Amino acid sequence: TNQSTNQPTNQSTNQSTNQPTNQSTNQSTNQQSTTNYLPKKKICKKSYFVYTEPKVNWFQAEKECNKTKKQLVSIYNKKEWEELKSAISFQAKRGEFWTSGTDREKEGTFKWTPSSTKFTFTNWDPVYEDPNNRGPWGSEDCVHLNPDLTWNDRDCTRVFLGFICEETNCVDD
Repeated sequence: TNQSTNQPTNQSTNQSTNQPTNQSTNQSTNQQSTTNYLPKKKICKKSYFVYTEPKVNWFQAEKECNKTKKQLVSIYNKKEWEELKSAISFQAKRGEFWTSGTDREKEGTFKWTPSSTKFTFTNWDPVYEDPNNRGPWGSEDCVHLNPDLTWNDRDCTRVFLGFICEETNCVDD
């Protein structure tokens, strides 16, 4: 059967963004109005959704996530990596999973989609010297997680992997 294993796991990321907050102040007798911009903090929480079925290629995985207003998981830094590992460690042992990582635009320059942010943190598989862009399937331009949670570049059209979607929800602090 083609049932999806949809197992959300919430992790706080403690990401903050600054947004202007308008405050008016009345000064002296001429009633001047000034606007002060005070930083407003946002608290963001990521939820991860691990799908062991259906087995899909990278493009299909991206579409499946987008159908539910989510996106393929992106791992921007070590803190996010540690949170993701903690959230999915049990499910990860059950297969390999597509991420949003790709170097389809320029060989060797890996980015997270849809943000087009270049990788600054990696966890490539040292045994296979990844990313290696080799293998019997041709060009390897998409990143997936191995069962041991190391990263590997793989042919984007290979249909044998599950995938991980993420959803980020932010609220004002």
